[in-house]
Amino acid sequence: MFREGLALVKECAEEAVTVVRDLPEEVKPDEFEMQLAVKLDGKVGAKIVELNSGAQLQVTLRWKRR
Repeated sequence: MFREGLALVKECAEEAVTVVRDLPEEVKPDEFEMQLAVKLDGKVGAKIVELNSGAQLQVTLRWKRR
C-alpha cells in the first residue's frame, strides 16, 4: 500500500511539473512547493485527501529552477 501511495505522489508531481513548465515565462515561479496528503486504506487503496483526514502520508515536494 505504501508503494501505491508513492506512485500516486509521483503521478501528481509529474502533472504539477508539466503544468508549471507550460506556464508563460513572465508568470513562471522560480520555486514552487506542493504538499499532498495521501490516505492509505486497505479497502480503497491510496487517494489524495484533505489534510484533516485520518491516517495519511503527508509529502512535501519542492522544486527550484536551475
